[in-house]
Amino acid sequence: MDFIEIAKKRYSVRSYRDKLVEEEKLKKILEAAHAAPTVANLQPVRLIAVQSREFGLPDYLEPVNILAIGYPDEEASDPERHAQTRIPLEKLVSYETI
Repeated sequence: MDFIEIAKKRYSVRSYRDKLVEEEKLKKILEAAHAAPTVANLQPVRLIAVQSREFGLPDYLEPVNILAIGYPDEEASDPERHAQTRIPLEKLVSYETI
């Protein structure tokens, strides 16, 4: 599968099942996050795995990005939906000539 296929199949899940992600899968996801590059390899990342719908962050933590991991409680979006929902590429991109 090439990158365009992967990008088109990506969709935002807005509803999750009440099922925990298995520990082995969660570990793989966290390992991938750990291996992801950071600016100048400074690694300012702290990962917090929350397995409850209701949680509160301690006052001393300021989240930069929250990644929801779970099983969707909805159907996947049509990968070809972008043709109808996005601005055509010809209108989106401007090329400058020198």
